[in-house]
Amino acid sequence: MSKPVICVVAEYAYPYLKGGGAGGAELQMILLARELIQRGYSVHLITFATSKTNYEEIEGLKVHVLYDNKGSGFTHLFPHNFLRFFSLLGKINADIHIQSAGTPLTGLISLFSQLKGKKFIFVSSSDANLSSAITIDHARDLVKIPYTYGIKNADCIVAQTHHQKDLIKNPSTKSVHIKKSVLIKTIIPLSNCGCVDELKTNILWVGRIFPGKNPERYLEMARRLPEYQFKMIGSPVETEINYFHKIKKDSERIKNLEFLGFIPHHEIAKYYSEAAIFVSTSSSEGFPNTFLEAWSCRTPVVSLGFDPDDIIEKEILGFSFDSFNILVENIKTLMENDNLRQQMGENGLNYIKKYHTPSKIMDDYEGLFEQVL
Repeated sequence: MSKPVICVVAEYAYPYLKGGGAGGAELQMILLARELIQRGYSVHLITFATSKTNYEEIEGLKVHVLYDNKGSGFTHLFPHNFLRFFSLLGKINADIHIQSAGTPLTGLISLFSQLKGKKFIFVSSSDANLSSAITIDHARDLVKIPYTYGIKNADCIVAQTHHQKDLIKNPSTKSVHIKKSVLIKTIIPLSNCGCVDELKTNILWVGRIFPGKNPERYLEMARRLPEYQFKMIGSPVETEINYFHKIKKDSERIKNLEFLGFIPHHEIAKYYSEAAIFVSTSSSEGFPNTFLEAWSCRTPVVSLGFDPDDIIEKEILGFSFDSFNILVENIKTLMENDNLRQQMGENGLNYIKKYHTPSKIMDDYEGLFEQVL
């Protein structure tokens, strides 16, 4: 039996393919597409950007670049864009469509799949995808209808964590009747970090710089712990350029903080390998790629109030506290305790090897394909 043709839709993935960066959902879709190609699948990827060409092959991945969506999912609902997208989906004629990060595009993919007898798998990229994004309580929530339609009619929802699976059953979202859901963990190739414990001396923050990531809390940590060196890697979000420049300017006033700005994703492993601790200040996530990347380089994670499925605590992979003051104190404790820090780092690498390797995750996806077809 021949393998199904796969079409991955990742709105903002094009910069990653060209050495730039985007969000975690886009990275996960590219990693998934690459692993599917390794297993012999024909894989198309649709993305949206300004490009000199609307089709190219990159390392076996058939990349289709449609219009620039101007940073808004609602541009897909314009009739001319709607028709172009459906026309391309028809030409590709994939058996299975896969998308992550919910937007109005989710509804369009779902509708096309229903009309043409194809299968649609939606991969949740955050807790919000399965909670606030599908809750319609007020008139202002009507903008969520296209996305909610897509979720209701997807053939399967892939949750990243047990918590996300529980959100699907939450009474507040029961009006959205989801056909099927499975838990498949986030994929992460093992990094060739070449970690040397003696060189892991600084504290690291990595992420897109916008208010939801709370980067100003990281700056405050650096101010409170002047005896340690801090590094910050982050790119701006198109709609938050002024905020990015404010964080950058504020960081330049902190002597023990080095603001590195944007670093291409393929170069970031070096910084994880040199970090003694990775810090997360985000208020809401799914299962952050940054956590996995840190653990793959034997770097403990210290998180402000977010611990997916409580694994940081259960697996002893770092610390997670709701209190900012307690978190700062525990960063100091961890920096002063080499043995504890190194043990947490080893735990992190072992956790990655056990649950998140490409071979394990791809087996799960292939099993899902057999179920939905």
